[in-house]
Amino acid sequence: MDSENRIHAEPSPVWHLLILIVAGLLLWAATCGLWDLQGPDEGRYVQVAKELLGRGNWLKLTVGGDLYDEKLPPPFWVLAGMLKLNGGEPSAWLVRLPAVLAAIATVCMTYLIGRRRYGWRAGWISAWILMATPLFIENAPEAKLDMIFSCFVTLSLAPWLMRDGARPLSWPAAALMWCALAAAFFYKGPLAILILLSVIGWDARAARSWGVFNQAKAPAGLAFIVILIGGWYWLQRSVVGGGFVGTQIQEQTLQRFFHGDHAAPFWFYPPRVIGVFAPWSLLLIPIGIDFWRRRSIPQPLRPVVAWFVIPFVILSIASGKRQVYLLPLMPPLALLVGWWLAPRLSKSRAPKWIRPWAAGLLIVLGLAVPALYFAARLSPKLADKTHLMPTASILAISILIGIAIVISGAWLIARQATLPKLFAAVTAAILLFHLSTFMCLNPAQNAYASTRPFAAHVDQVMRERGLSALGGVEQAAKAEYYIYGHFPARRFEEDQLRGKLPMHAPLSELLIVAPGELKHIAPILDKAGYRLLFKETSAGDELNVFVKAK
Repeated sequence: MDSENRIHAEPSPVWHLLILIVAGLLLWAATCGLWDLQGPDEGRYVQVAKELLGRGNWLKLTVGGDLYDEKLPPPFWVLAGMLKLNGGEPSAWLVRLPAVLAAIATVCMTYLIGRRRYGWRAGWISAWILMATPLFIENAPEAKLDMIFSCFVTLSLAPWLMRDGARPLSWPAAALMWCALAAAFFYKGPLAILILLSVIGWDARAARSWGVFNQAKAPAGLAFIVILIGGWYWLQRSVVGGGFVGTQIQEQTLQRFFHGDHAAPFWFYPPRVIGVFAPWSLLLIPIGIDFWRRRSIPQPLRPVVAWFVIPFVILSIASGKRQVYLLPLMPPLALLVGWWLAPRLSKSRAPKWIRPWAAGLLIVLGLAVPALYFAARLSPKLADKTHLMPTASILAISILIGIAIVISGAWLIARQATLPKLFAAVTAAILLFHLSTFMCLNPAQNAYASTRPFAAHVDQVMRERGLSALGGVEQAAKAEYYIYGHFPARRFEEDQLRGKLPMHAPLSELLIVAPGELKHIAPILDKAGYRLLFKETSAGDELNVFVKAK
């Protein structure tokens, strides 16, 4: 326990957890259904889940009828279950709900870890910092795997970080830790194992004893993980085939690490931490100076630092890099800043120079929120350029949120604000700003970003012509275009149409082609008897719909 942040009378955690849960529900659960599924990941993952519902084999994943071997099946069982609640039809609210609940759970676990290790005030501050972190808050209401993976990673670490001193974990706590680790592995792979072993290994190094691994029940836990993963791959190999397992191990793990997609230099992540953890990343500078003056990292903080530093270095070494890979490393950063802020957020007054700057930024932010939607509503050119189509209700909501942010800024000027009040005002403004994104920006972009109208049009054509198979050439086969329809597009390569690659299935009578491929294969389509039926924009992309003449 960190005596620096401990006080004698600690409030009950029940009310704190209730407040955090209600805040998360209002921020994410109440808003995540206001806009349609967007982007390739949401469309692809939900489409994989849709195709699972119509198949007896739940170990085989497909997208557009083709084998999908980039992820393991369990995450898609959850999405399929949410789809089944709506009769198999995509509901943005339902398919995003697991990620929303995972985000709220991660916030609550961060609070409990911080409270247990550094005192209730540090835990309380850490939870709000995490909830108001851009990377975290933006990924919560999305039908993807990253937030649930981060939740399971945090859950696997919670028993270890919340244990009493150097006592061994009880068997129930150890079972929770290793089961959560297994769940994290099945969502996003071996990074979860690396994170947990980094924290335990750091503690073992500090204690200069391998006995720390026995305290974590690591021999039994690792044996459980190896048997579970090995048995799973054996089962999948028996049902789906060895190629699927080989792809999972070689291409999706080893090759992605050494020669993966999204390749970037090793310095890719440091500057991005500043942005995805803003504005709290500004506090990492005085924290670093504090550590320098101490000549060491305080003992209770070391496992949390290990949680961030070791995986961060490994991710930086890996070839494939994406900003979202940093998501499971946001809780330790929030705990670090919460630990540092807790003793400083006393009842002392904020420095005079901070209040006007913070107040001014909040007022400008509050005025900018409705101004953008108001300008887009008045100017069709601006609306088209910004892909905003705000309704009267969106404009009214943005005005109310903007007023709330302005009031928080004006309050800082009018009152001799203490540091806790300054922290509360800034945090509230950040949350309100993101609330405006979920309630105003995303719905206002729906007319441009949603693929629902295109999918409905394709569905209508397929039914009117009595067709049952739909095809897309390369990029035009992306699942996001058809997620709201009933006919997923089978993918055809441009080289298949040119005869350079074997054709594994006959060309569909209805074929979708993007402009990039059309200029190369237009003569081939004409020779094969296809004619252009219509052109339409879906999610900002122009698509050409061809039908084969009978």
